[in-house]
Amino acid sequence: MLYCTRIERVIKIKLIFNVSYQTVLVRLGEKYPKEPNLWKRFRGQYKSRYGGSLSHSTEPHPLSEEIFSGLFPIDFVSCRLAKLVRKGVEKREISVSRATEALNISLHEMRELMRSLVN
Repeated sequence: MLYCTRIERVIKIKLIFNVSYQTVLVRLGEKYPKEPNLWKRFRGQYKSRYGGSLSHSTEPHPLSEEIFSGLFPIDFVSCRLAKLVRKGVEKREISVSRATEALNISLHEMRELMRSLVN
C-alpha cells in the first residue's frame, strides 16, 4: 500500500506553491488550531525519517535559484516605488519635479504615469 507521510505531504505542498515548509505549517496551524505541537511533531518525524534535524534556517528540498531568476530584478520594486511616488504627489508631500527625479523619468512620462497607475 502506497501512502504519503505528513512530511511528504508538507514537502509536496511546499514544492507546488514554491513556499517554505514553515509557511505550510503555519497554514496548517491556522486550519487546525487545536492540533497540539504541530511544529515539534513535524521536526521529530522529519528527523526520524531523514536522519537530520531541521533548524529555523534549514529548508528541506530547497528551490533552485533559477526559479527566482525572472522575479527579483527591479520589476516589483519599480511598481511599488511608482505607486508610492504617485501617492506622495497626490497628497502634496512631494513635488512633481521631485517625483520625476525619484523615478528617473521625464515630466511627460510622469504625467502619463499619473494617469495610468491604479490605486
